[in-house]
Amino acid sequence: MAVEDSIAYPMVVFPSYMKMIKNSAASRIFRNLYYDINGKTRDVLENGNLSCAYFVSSVLRHFGLIGEWRTSVDGLIEEMKKYGWQKMEKPALGSVIVWEARAARRGGEPHKHIGFFIGNSRVVSTSSKKGCPVIHGIKDGGRKVIEIFWNSRLKTGGKK
Repeated sequence: MAVEDSIAYPMVVFPSYMKMIKNSAASRIFRNLYYDINGKTRDVLENGNLSCAYFVSSVLRHFGLIGEWRTSVDGLIEEMKKYGWQKMEKPALGSVIVWEARAARRGGEPHKHIGFFIGNSRVVSTSSKKGCPVIHGIKDGGRKVIEIFWNSRLKTGGKK
């Protein structure tokens, strides 16, 4: 049976959210985003080098867990807080993980990194080397986790 009517059949948010996160691994759709900056078209994600916040915000926005896409970790954290995301001590399945700032692989200003916890000390976040989301260990890469966020709407079907 094909189900196309979300009004008649409400989406079950949490399993859909987790599958979207896990299934995003190796996807190249979060790699590029072009802005007009002073009359010049510029890929602000630098071909996937700076795509972590855009990846996370795209998933969160898809499920109504934030209102706007963000391309910086600090901007995304600010947006998340507006939508009820709270800090927590230990990661839970589906929580958002923030790592400490470090210089970009290709040089540039230090920046934080952000991704999703998928259980068993594993996360999904973008790899600047591969330019796409990858599944990896929470401690891989040597960055320290500095914040963990959770939104209670994930366990209530995404409703307010």
